[in-house]
Amino acid sequence: MRKLTLVFEKLENIHLIKEVGIIPYYLSEYHGYEVEIVCYAYSKNREMRFKSDNIKIIRINRFFDSQRFYWLGMLYYLVKHANKIGGLMLYFLDGRIFWYMFFLKLLNPKCFFYIKLDLDRIRFGSLNHPDITDLRSKLNHKKLNFQIRYIFKKANLLSVETKEIYGRLFPEWKGVDLREKLILLPSGFDDKRTKVRVKSFKEKENIILTIGRLGSKQKNTEMLMSALEEIEDFKDWKVYLIGPIENRFKTYIKDYFERNPLLQNKIVFLGAIYKRDVLFEWLNRSKVFCLTSSWESFGNVLNEAGFFGNYIVSTNVGAALDITDNGKLGEIIEVNDVSSLKEILEKIIKRGKDISEYSREIHKFCKENFVWSKIVDKLDKEIKSRQSIQNF
Repeated sequence: MRKLTLVFEKLENIHLIKEVGIIPYYLSEYHGYEVEIVCYAYSKNREMRFKSDNIKIIRINRFFDSQRFYWLGMLYYLVKHANKIGGLMLYFLDGRIFWYMFFLKLLNPKCFFYIKLDLDRIRFGSLNHPDITDLRSKLNHKKLNFQIRYIFKKANLLSVETKEIYGRLFPEWKGVDLREKLILLPSGFDDKRTKVRVKSFKEKENIILTIGRLGSKQKNTEMLMSALEEIEDFKDWKVYLIGPIENRFKTYIKDYFERNPLLQNKIVFLGAIYKRDVLFEWLNRSKVFCLTSSWESFGNVLNEAGFFGNYIVSTNVGAALDITDNGKLGEIIEVNDVSSLKEILEKIIKRGKDISEYSREIHKFCKENFVWSKIVDKLDKEIKSRQSIQNF
């Protein structure tokens, strides 16, 4: 049995339904891996358990509470257990990953390293074209570039989530050849554990849906609200917004409906919904999913919306192009292009654009390309093809 150690310092319950928890689950349940997830002990993960006998959560104490040094407790654990770690899986790309790899590589040269980079357009851009002028920032940037070059050279397997970032890294980054280790591994829909019948387009309702942290800078909800304000007639359509509402945005909503009192029956804020089956029911009911984010690394909700046959209208962020097959199965607009968003939504409402044909197609496309069973199958094959030690 292959043994894999995943380091994720701030593990919480919410991560169990995201890739942090889903990848270990699929590797253990369907590919026979024994996985240990090492995290810091928090009140939020004290009672956390997996339903798989092959996944163990190891909670360790922190040495420091400060953000700058909090990773040292994890480094101590890795050094102490270096000889027992056959494969190490890490998330993100930063200095702490460098130190984990550096010391573990010294103590256990045969350890297999897999890094899920989780790079978005902004973070990737900062690595190549940093907006820095002072000497200290330049030195820090040079140090980070040195660390990233080391990570890229020493890792056995690297993955990114979107075709855009893959194309910008492949085949080499600043002289580091990535052809033998970089793969495209998107996020997916949890198809094995989600038993639901996807509704046909005729069964769906005239609903435009968005889900996210409403009013946050990233989710850019104001863009959607501004476009809706310009639509003259919603006919029998309604817009539902799901997610926790930022405090500053509550004032925006109050002012918005004072200006547009007739829209209160058309635009409905449902608040935060954390039960997945309830969220999926809303995605199953809706015909259109709208995302106006300013940035995303992937945007899992887009994949979920596509799986449930929603016509996707999204800003050009994360995996929007990938999930819509380069815009063939949805509409891609630029961030803050309110005019285009208004025109698209109005055309759908007035049936100037027939979106019924896209519902089945995008569901089929997502089922073929963005479900965890197939994604983790690929990951398992990639690991096996690069396997360099017998005890992993």
